[in-house]
Amino acid sequence: MRSFCSRCLTFCVKNSLKQKGRKLHTTHLWVFMDLEGNDGVIPSYSLFRKARYGEDTIIANFDTGNFGPLFLLLYIFTFPESHLP
Repeated sequence: MRSFCSRCLTFCVKNSLKQKGRKLHTTHLWVFMDLEGNDGVIPSYSLFRKARYGEDTIIANFDTGNFGPLFLLLYIFTFPESHLP
C-alpha cells in the first residue's frame, strides 16, 4: 500500500506568462467551401447547386479552434532537502 504526504512537497509558482492577444481570422466560409463566388454569384460547380440549394440537406463546417486560458501558469514542484534520499 502506498501513501502520500502533502507536507513532503513544496508548491510554488516560479513564472506566470500572459498570453498575447490574437487577431480573429476568418475563412469567408461561403467562398472557402465553394458555395458562392467572390462576387456573390453561385458558380455551376457549387455544392449549393448539387444539393438543390439545401433542400433536405444540412451543410456544416466544424471549427476545431482551441482557445486557451488567459494566463499560462508554470508550476514547479520541489522536494524539501530534508525529504530527499
